[in-house]
Amino acid sequence: MSDVELIEFNGNTVTVTVVLEDEDMANLKRDWGRVKGCQTPLIGTYKNGFSVFIPWMLKEKEQVEG
Repeated sequence: MSDVELIEFNGNTVTVTVVLEDEDMANLKRDWGRVKGCQTPLIGTYKNGFSVFIPWMLKEKEQVEG
């Protein structure tokens, strides 16, 4: 499981630093090369916090291989 290490609010920005376990980091490195672009993050708020969902678009399989 990954843990949030730090949440920093600075003016009109929020920085969330996450510490990943080795397997999660390997998966992120593998998948990041397939990302074509990111859409606007979606933020859900809860009583004691929030979640951030970042939709991304993946490259077509042939674009990754070639």
